[in-house]
Amino acid sequence: MPEPNSLVPEVKAPTERPPRQFQFSLGGMIVFLLVICLIGSHLRTSWLLYDANQTLKRYRTEFGHLSIQDPSRTYVLAVDPHQELTWQWRVYIPPGQKHELCSIFRDIPVIEHEPDDLAFPKQRSSHQPIDDGELLITTSIQRDGQDRWRFHQVIQYAQGKRTDTYWVVRDKDMAPIISDETFNRVRGAVAGTSQMAFDGGNNVLLLKLQALPPMTTVTDDKNAGLMFWLSPIDP
Repeated sequence: MPEPNSLVPEVKAPTERPPRQFQFSLGGMIVFLLVICLIGSHLRTSWLLYDANQTLKRYRTEFGHLSIQDPSRTYVLAVDPHQELTWQWRVYIPPGQKHELCSIFRDIPVIEHEPDDLAFPKQRSSHQPIDDGELLITTSIQRDGQDRWRFHQVIQYAQGKRTDTYWVVRDKDMAPIISDETFNRVRGAVAGTSQMAFDGGNNVLLLKLQALPPMTTVTDDKNAGLMFWLSPIDP
Protein backbone atom coordinates (compact mmCIF):
# COMPACT_ATOMS: atom_id res chain seq x y z
CA MET A 1 0.00 0.00 0.00
CA PRO A 2 1.53 3.32 -1.00
CA GLU A 3 2.37 5.91 1.58
CA PRO A 4 0.01 8.92 1.93
CA ASN A 5 2.61 11.47 0.78
CA SER A 6 3.13 9.65 -2.46
CA LEU A 7 -0.46 10.42 -3.58
CA VAL A 8 0.05 14.23 -3.54
CA PRO A 9 1.05 15.48 -7.00
CA GLU A 10 4.26 17.41 -7.17
CA VAL A 11 3.73 21.12 -7.96
CA LYS A 12 6.55 22.85 -9.76
CA ALA A 13 7.17 26.56 -9.19
CA PRO A 14 6.52 28.66 -12.34
CA THR A 15 9.62 29.77 -14.09
CA GLU A 16 10.01 33.55 -14.52
CA ARG A 17 10.26 34.71 -18.10
CA PRO A 18 12.32 37.78 -18.96
CA PRO A 19 10.19 40.90 -19.77
CA ARG A 20 9.32 41.22 -23.41
CA GLN A 21 11.24 44.02 -25.03
CA PHE A 22 9.59 46.56 -27.35
CA GLN A 23 10.12 45.56 -30.92
CA PHE A 24 9.96 47.93 -33.89
CA SER A 25 9.79 46.47 -37.32
CA LEU A 26 11.53 48.01 -40.30
CA GLY A 27 8.20 48.73 -41.99
CA GLY A 28 6.86 50.53 -38.91
CA MET A 29 10.01 52.63 -38.70
CA ILE A 30 9.65 53.69 -42.33
CA VAL A 31 6.00 54.70 -41.79
CA PHE A 32 6.92 56.66 -38.65
CA LEU A 33 9.71 58.56 -40.42
CA LEU A 34 7.41 59.27 -43.36
CA VAL A 35 4.76 60.79 -41.05
CA ILE A 36 7.39 62.96 -39.33
CA CYS A 37 8.67 64.18 -42.69
CA LEU A 38 5.14 65.03 -43.88
CA ILE A 39 4.41 67.00 -40.70
CA GLY A 40 7.69 68.90 -40.97
CA SER A 41 7.11 69.64 -44.65
CA HIS A 42 3.59 70.91 -43.95
CA LEU A 43 4.78 73.20 -41.14
CA ARG A 44 7.59 74.59 -43.28
CA THR A 45 5.28 75.19 -46.25
CA SER A 46 2.73 76.93 -44.02
CA TRP A 47 5.41 79.19 -42.55
CA LEU A 48 6.85 80.06 -45.97
CA LEU A 49 3.36 80.89 -47.27
CA TYR A 50 2.64 83.10 -44.25
CA ASP A 51 5.98 84.88 -44.61
CA ALA A 52 5.40 85.40 -48.35
CA ASN A 53 1.95 86.89 -47.70
CA GLN A 54 3.36 89.26 -45.09
CA THR A 55 6.17 90.31 -47.44
CA LEU A 56 3.73 90.88 -50.30
CA LYS A 57 1.50 92.94 -48.02
CA ARG A 58 4.49 95.04 -46.92
CA TYR A 59 5.64 95.58 -50.52
CA ARG A 60 2.15 96.60 -51.59
CA THR A 61 2.03 99.16 -48.81
CA GLU A 62 5.55 100.42 -49.47
CA PHE A 63 5.21 100.73 -53.24
CA GLY A 64 1.62 101.95 -53.13
CA HIS A 65 -0.69 99.24 -54.43
CA LEU A 66 -4.31 100.28 -54.08
CA SER A 67 -6.98 97.65 -53.54
CA ILE A 68 -10.22 99.06 -54.95
CA GLN A 69 -12.95 97.09 -53.20
CA ASP A 70 -15.79 99.56 -53.84
CA PRO A 71 -15.42 101.70 -57.02
CA SER A 72 -17.88 104.27 -55.62
CA ARG A 73 -15.55 105.25 -52.75
CA THR A 74 -12.33 107.29 -52.66
CA TYR A 75 -9.16 105.46 -51.61
CA VAL A 76 -5.89 106.91 -50.30
CA LEU A 77 -2.61 105.14 -49.58
CA ALA A 78 0.51 106.97 -48.38
CA VAL A 79 3.81 106.00 -50.03
CA ASP A 80 7.26 106.58 -48.56
CA PRO A 81 9.25 108.76 -51.03
CA HIS A 82 12.46 108.36 -48.95
CA GLN A 83 13.09 112.12 -49.03
CA GLU A 84 12.85 114.74 -46.32
CA LEU A 85 9.97 117.21 -46.47
CA THR A 86 8.36 115.17 -49.24
CA TRP A 87 5.02 113.35 -49.08
CA GLN A 88 3.41 111.03 -51.58
CA TRP A 89 -0.02 109.41 -51.91
CA ARG A 90 -1.72 107.04 -54.30
CA VAL A 91 -5.32 108.10 -54.74
CA TYR A 92 -8.35 106.62 -56.45
CA ILE A 93 -11.30 108.91 -57.23
CA PRO A 94 -14.57 107.32 -58.45
CA PRO A 95 -15.66 107.98 -62.04
CA GLY A 96 -17.57 111.21 -62.52
CA GLN A 97 -16.40 112.81 -59.27
CA LYS A 98 -14.24 115.93 -59.30
CA HIS A 99 -11.95 117.15 -56.54
CA GLU A 100 -9.44 119.89 -55.84
CA LEU A 101 -6.04 119.28 -54.30
CA CYS A 102 -5.84 121.93 -51.58
CA SER A 103 -3.08 123.01 -49.24
CA ILE A 104 -2.50 125.62 -46.57
CA PHE A 105 0.35 126.65 -44.28
CA ARG A 106 0.32 128.43 -40.93
CA ASP A 107 -3.43 128.67 -40.24
CA ILE A 108 -4.37 125.00 -39.92
CA PRO A 109 -7.16 123.73 -37.64
CA VAL A 110 -5.62 122.96 -34.28
CA ILE A 111 -4.80 119.32 -33.52
CA GLU A 112 -5.97 118.51 -30.02
CA HIS A 113 -8.43 115.66 -30.29
CA GLU A 114 -9.52 113.28 -33.04
CA PRO A 115 -12.80 115.13 -33.88
CA ASP A 116 -10.77 118.24 -34.72
CA ASP A 117 -9.47 116.42 -37.80
CA LEU A 118 -12.91 116.83 -39.36
CA ALA A 119 -12.40 120.61 -39.60
CA PHE A 120 -11.20 121.91 -42.96
CA PRO A 121 -10.16 125.55 -43.47
CA LYS A 122 -12.02 127.74 -45.91
CA GLN A 123 -8.87 129.63 -46.89
CA ARG A 124 -6.30 127.88 -49.05
CA SER A 125 -2.72 128.63 -49.99
CA SER A 126 -3.17 126.69 -53.24
CA HIS A 127 -5.77 124.56 -54.98
CA GLN A 128 -5.86 122.79 -58.32
CA PRO A 129 -8.50 120.53 -59.91
CA ILE A 130 -7.80 116.83 -60.33
CA ASP A 131 -9.56 114.28 -62.52
CA ASP A 132 -11.10 111.00 -61.49
CA GLY A 133 -9.30 107.67 -61.71
CA GLU A 134 -6.07 106.48 -60.12
CA LEU A 135 -3.26 108.98 -59.63
CA LEU A 136 -0.06 109.65 -57.70
CA ILE A 137 0.29 112.92 -55.76
CA THR A 138 3.73 114.15 -54.66
CA THR A 139 4.24 117.27 -52.54
CA SER A 140 7.68 118.57 -51.58
CA ILE A 141 9.16 121.66 -49.90
CA GLN A 142 12.66 122.98 -50.63
CA ARG A 143 14.65 126.15 -50.17
CA ASP A 144 15.27 127.99 -53.42
CA GLY A 145 18.38 129.90 -52.30
CA GLN A 146 16.60 133.28 -52.25
CA ASP A 147 15.30 133.26 -48.67
CA ARG A 148 12.18 131.51 -49.85
CA TRP A 149 10.62 128.08 -49.61
CA ARG A 150 9.27 126.51 -52.78
CA PHE A 151 6.27 124.20 -52.72
CA HIS A 152 6.11 121.72 -55.58
CA GLN A 153 3.11 119.50 -56.27
CA VAL A 154 3.11 116.82 -58.98
CA ILE A 155 0.04 114.87 -60.06
CA GLN A 156 0.66 111.81 -62.24
CA TYR A 157 -2.27 109.94 -63.75
CA ALA A 158 -2.33 106.28 -64.72
CA GLN A 159 -2.88 107.27 -68.37
CA GLY A 160 0.43 109.20 -68.40
CA LYS A 161 -0.90 112.73 -67.90
CA ARG A 162 1.11 114.92 -65.49
CA THR A 163 0.62 118.35 -63.95
CA ASP A 164 3.16 120.43 -61.99
CA THR A 165 2.36 123.32 -59.68
CA TYR A 166 4.81 125.65 -57.89
CA TRP A 167 4.45 128.45 -55.40
CA VAL A 168 6.82 130.13 -52.96
CA VAL A 169 6.57 131.27 -49.35
CA ARG A 170 8.86 133.77 -47.68
CA ASP A 171 11.39 132.40 -45.26
CA LYS A 172 10.10 134.45 -42.33
CA ASP A 173 6.60 133.05 -42.87
CA MET A 174 7.85 129.46 -42.95
CA ALA A 175 10.25 129.83 -40.01
CA PRO A 176 7.67 129.04 -37.30
CA ILE A 177 6.67 125.89 -39.16
CA ILE A 178 9.80 124.00 -40.15
CA SER A 179 12.62 125.83 -38.39
CA ASP A 180 13.56 122.55 -36.72
CA GLU A 181 12.09 120.37 -39.49
CA THR A 182 10.09 118.59 -36.82
CA PHE A 183 6.39 118.36 -36.14
CA ASN A 184 4.54 117.95 -32.90
CA ARG A 185 1.41 116.13 -34.09
CA VAL A 186 0.46 114.36 -37.29
CA ARG A 187 -2.92 113.35 -38.73
CA GLY A 188 -3.93 111.79 -42.02
CA ALA A 189 -2.42 109.19 -44.35
CA VAL A 190 1.14 108.49 -43.20
CA ALA A 191 3.60 106.21 -44.99
CA GLY A 192 3.54 102.69 -43.63
CA THR A 193 -0.15 102.70 -42.72
CA SER A 194 -2.94 100.82 -44.48
CA GLN A 195 -5.03 102.41 -47.20
CA MET A 196 -8.07 104.44 -46.19
CA ALA A 197 -11.49 104.63 -47.83
CA PHE A 198 -13.88 107.60 -47.88
CA ASP A 199 -17.45 108.05 -49.03
CA GLY A 200 -18.00 110.20 -52.10
CA GLY A 201 -18.70 113.91 -51.74
CA ASN A 202 -16.61 114.35 -48.57
CA ASN A 203 -13.35 116.11 -47.87
CA VAL A 204 -10.40 113.73 -47.76
CA LEU A 205 -7.55 114.56 -45.40
CA LEU A 206 -4.18 113.63 -46.87
CA LEU A 207 -1.92 115.06 -44.19
CA LYS A 208 -2.01 117.61 -41.39
CA LEU A 209 1.18 118.54 -39.56
CA GLN A 210 1.27 120.70 -36.47
CA ALA A 211 4.64 122.40 -36.17
CA LEU A 212 6.83 122.07 -33.12
CA PRO A 213 7.56 125.67 -32.01
CA PRO A 214 11.22 126.74 -32.02
CA MET A 215 13.03 126.59 -28.71
CA THR A 216 13.56 130.38 -28.79
CA THR A 217 9.85 131.25 -28.85
CA VAL A 218 7.69 131.58 -25.78
CA THR A 219 4.25 131.37 -27.37
CA ASP A 220 2.84 128.06 -28.53
CA ASP A 221 1.22 128.71 -31.92
CA LYS A 222 -1.09 125.71 -32.22
CA ASN A 223 -2.26 126.79 -35.68
CA ALA A 224 1.23 126.71 -37.22
CA GLY A 225 1.68 123.81 -39.59
CA LEU A 226 0.90 122.34 -42.99
CA MET A 227 -2.21 120.70 -44.34
CA PHE A 228 -3.06 118.91 -47.60
CA TRP A 229 -6.49 117.59 -48.49
CA LEU A 230 -8.91 116.78 -51.31
CA SER A 231 -12.04 118.90 -51.54
CA PRO A 232 -15.01 117.78 -53.69
CA ILE A 233 -16.22 120.08 -56.47
CA ASP A 234 -19.95 120.36 -56.94
CA PRO A 235 -20.99 119.33 -60.48
